[in-house]
Amino acid sequence: MSETAHNKWKALAVLGVAYLIYLGIVTWRSQPKRFEDDRDEDGAQTAFDVFMRGFFVNLTNPKGIIFFAAVFPQFIDVDRPQLAQYLILGATTFATDLGPDIVQLHSGGYRNPSQLQEGGVLVVGAGNSGAEIAVEVAGRHPTWLAGRESGHVPFRIEGAAARFVFLPLLFRLVGHRVLTVDTPIGRKLRPRLMSHGAPLVRVKPKDLAAAGIQRVPRVVGVREGRPLLADQRVLEVANVVWCTGSGADFSWIDLPVFGENEHEPMHHRGVVANQPGLYFVGLFFLYAMSSGFLPGVDRDAEHVVRAIMAG
Repeated sequence: MSETAHNKWKALAVLGVAYLIYLGIVTWRSQPKRFEDDRDEDGAQTAFDVFMRGFFVNLTNPKGIIFFAAVFPQFIDVDRPQLAQYLILGATTFATDLGPDIVQLHSGGYRNPSQLQEGGVLVVGAGNSGAEIAVEVAGRHPTWLAGRESGHVPFRIEGAAARFVFLPLLFRLVGHRVLTVDTPIGRKLRPRLMSHGAPLVRVKPKDLAAAGIQRVPRVVGVREGRPLLADQRVLEVANVVWCTGSGADFSWIDLPVFGENEHEPMHHRGVVANQPGLYFVGLFFLYAMSSGFLPGVDRDAEHVVRAIMAG
């Protein structure tokens, strides 16, 4: 097996070198031209062609392959889901590629706008944390908010109607009793709710617009030390606040409690049937949509305590 892997690696390296030589010959024989002259028949600049050429140069560059093959495995736990680990490493690569003059904060370390330096702010992640931080810093800095919209609660939660009608209906009835793992609609919606960002609760899209916040596509890379957006724009900002979310870390649990979904332990209402003495409380949608809120945690904890007393 090791010999086969060695042969594949060698073939990939040879192909990469051959491709680089080919690009060198093509460049050497071609006539010099400005970037602005690289246009299609309609006069539009073929940015996609330029991007793809650069992408394949980097993809087949043996130096880059050797670097990532040597560095990444040292931070990968082969006994745990690897996709999430590679995504984290990829995001870290983005962050470390940004210019050293850019102030970077994670939402977990953000406290107030005084932590930021003068200049524009890019908030990466358009969930609740990202939207609220963007509104707060927009009063002092030009602000951009990157990421996909995840919807919003269509009413103000501060009003009397929300407190006495909408919120009890939404959380106490729908989220607490209808959307559970014991109902067909709850089981159907649970995977979707767990894989998508939560809708905006306090901040609405019109609040973002009123604050002068510019909505931009997601961040896909770095160009010359600055954030590169999906539409190939480069933002000249002095600060970046990462609001890309967080997830549960089960890497410390070395027990056979994970099935096909390696990101979530097998349990029912927090009780792990095949591992007596192991229980979970506080997980998102542990039993119901309300499990991530105080009324739901209260009920889940009561169920776990009863299971412990019965065992």
